[in-house]
Amino acid sequence: MKISIITVCLNRVATIEKAIQSVINQGYDKIEYIIIDGGSTDGTVDIIRKYEEYLAYWVSEEDKGIYDAMNKGIAKATGDIVAFLNSDDWYEDNILFKVAAYFEQFRPMILSGMINTLQKGQWKKKVLEFDNEEENIRIGMNCRHPATFVRKEIFDRFGGFDTRYKIAADYEWLLRMYDEGIRILKVDDVFTNFSTKGVSSSNLKLTIKEARQIALSALEKNKDLYLEEKEAWREKIYELYDREQKFLEVKNIIRDSQIRCFPNVKMKMLDCFTEKAYVIWGRGAIGEEAYSLLLQLSLSVNFFIDSYIKTEEESFHELPVKPPQAVRQGEKVIVASTEYEDEIVSCLEKMGFSKNIDYILYSELFIQLVKAYRIGMMEYPNEDNVFYG
Repeated sequence: MKISIITVCLNRVATIEKAIQSVINQGYDKIEYIIIDGGSTDGTVDIIRKYEEYLAYWVSEEDKGIYDAMNKGIAKATGDIVAFLNSDDWYEDNILFKVAAYFEQFRPMILSGMINTLQKGQWKKKVLEFDNEEENIRIGMNCRHPATFVRKEIFDRFGGFDTRYKIAADYEWLLRMYDEGIRILKVDDVFTNFSTKGVSSSNLKLTIKEARQIALSALEKNKDLYLEEKEAWREKIYELYDREQKFLEVKNIIRDSQIRCFPNVKMKMLDCFTEKAYVIWGRGAIGEEAYSLLLQLSLSVNFFIDSYIKTEEESFHELPVKPPQAVRQGEKVIVASTEYEDEIVSCLEKMGFSKNIDYILYSELFIQLVKAYRIGMMEYPNEDNVFYG
């Protein structure tokens, strides 16, 4: 059983070699590896040439986007099975043997495994809230495209990706296949390690917009569901994407120092704080966000904590950065890291600190902020006040 792996890329010199190596080191002897580069200028092409002997086909030329490039790869593929590996991602060892075995034993049209993502400092299997039922694909993408393998005959029969969508065309294609009666065999094996540096992860606003549009459009076209069923699905779709949109709006409000535009939200958030000054543990993107939030609430930050401080003179926003051992009893700490949250909490509790007394989690504060924002918008439903960033 020949498996065609397609990688599309543009200026991914820092990551593509790991992706390539994860394919050519599979040990599976019936791989057809295709790379479609969009005209990289950063050295990506040099890395592709380095592995040219392992490639069935590659090209570097301008395209019309990710899904146009994927469609080009499909047109060149001659394998029985087709899969797409992003240039920022990489396969687990020896997974193509498992994939072939699943296709031989169960003969699915589409096979989808699991992915690992970086969660709280560790690579863990990613689980979505609507994973359980296959029909939840009507709400959103409930299988992982980088861990999905498709029989080539399905692309030959139904075509490739709709290039009108720039980020979520894979969701549109899979939902279209579902409505054509093609079911996905979902397995619990981790096939792929998924980076959060890809296009869909870095452009959440467009991802939300496209995915909601795709879900609603498919629902309107469906001729098999009763009106009551469609209305139930419509409510679920709006509920999910409204929540995602609110999360994104709140992040934009913090980033762009707009909390002053929402005095009712500010008052509700101040109820979450008992002190006037805090220590922030973490100086990455979440630490930056926590710092901005505190300043907009007219609260102070004494210093930052970083487990990987290099020198005693380090600073962040002109405030000292100190090692964990600098934290003293009486300090009020905000844990501002999602990746290392468990590790930081464990360290604080070993120091005798108690949750919601000595330390608070920024992840929970953010949820409270989203709730305050949602309530505030209901109390003051003036659309002119909404900041979309």
